[in-house]
Amino acid sequence: MATENKLERNSMKKTIIRLSLKTIIMICMIWGLLGCATAPINAIPKEQQAQAHLDLAAAYLKMGDYTAALKELKDAAKLQPKDPEVHYSLGIAYHGGGFTEKAIEELKYAINVKSDYSEAYNYLGTIYLAKDRYDDAIRQFSLALANDLYETPDLALYNIGLAYYKKGEYSTAIDNYTTALRRNPNSRIPFLIHKDMGVAYLSDRNTAKAISHLQKSIEFAPYIAESHYWLGISYLSINELENALQAFQSAASADPESAFGQKARRHISDLTQKGR
Repeated sequence: MATENKLERNSMKKTIIRLSLKTIIMICMIWGLLGCATAPINAIPKEQQAQAHLDLAAAYLKMGDYTAALKELKDAAKLQPKDPEVHYSLGIAYHGGGFTEKAIEELKYAINVKSDYSEAYNYLGTIYLAKDRYDDAIRQFSLALANDLYETPDLALYNIGLAYYKKGEYSTAIDNYTTALRRNPNSRIPFLIHKDMGVAYLSDRNTAKAISHLQKSIEFAPYIAESHYWLGISYLSINELENALQAFQSAASADPESAFGQKARRHISDLTQKGR
């Protein structure tokens, strides 16, 4: 009974947040589009109506409410059926909702309309990467990089590195991670790049460089359990058991319920028993 009441309260809270968000954005829409005038909705240009739906959908996407986002985006698509941003956002919403093939279809449409749409190429590549279609993923990431005006090339380069890592081509993965850091020194994801570079070096049996990059990852984001875990594995591979134990303890402390936190706890148990 208590659980049911809690679920009901959570559901009501989410509904209230959704309604409040929609109310706020709709008020902004009305003021922005009508400018306090009394003109009918039909007098507002379709482009502006579509943008209002697109803005509301973007807010829902940030909340992870893909169903609500899809509703707004479908309304936007009725008003602007060839707008590449609408179809790109539809791709994100469909993917978030678990409709992978529809997501691919929408992203391809966005790219057909706007051939230099780097963000759409990159997102399509991440879907292929998740489906283990590594060569297709690399092709999309490379197309994203073909646009000289792409503002976040480090994302596509990092993703190319991931794809090559999954193909077992560790040195090529490392090259792309290195280029990602060089192309955008102010990257938002240096902790991810250094973490995966460390993992690639570890797989390539270069433990010293693996440890160096994993330590850099931890400097940027000490709360990421995975970085601490792989640092522990690196130390374990060269039999530095005390350092390994400390790294696993940090991983378990950073996020005890995560997969890496749980694996770290198992290593802690093993190392503790060996030390007795």
